[in-house]
Amino acid sequence: AVADLNQILKYDAKDAQTLNFRGFIRMKQNKFNEAMKDFDTALKYQPKFGLAMANKAQVLHSQGKCKEALVWLQKSCQSGHGLA
Repeated sequence: AVADLNQILKYDAKDAQTLNFRGFIRMKQNKFNEAMKDFDTALKYQPKFGLAMANKAQVLHSQGKCKEALVWLQKSCQSGHGLA
């Protein structure tokens, strides 16, 4: 799946949705540094992308950075991204 997403990003390196999806897959593979780079890049191109913010918060939490994670989770909620 990551290889397919890499192909898409060759044509549009600024596709925040694809970057976020690749980051999510990497996060699930415990590749937290790579995932964080994808989420940060997605947010660079789409600064109000709430799902990328929530995913970034999840990586930070997994790394034991709970205070930072809370900040990003709050930003995600303020963006209108619904978390229940």
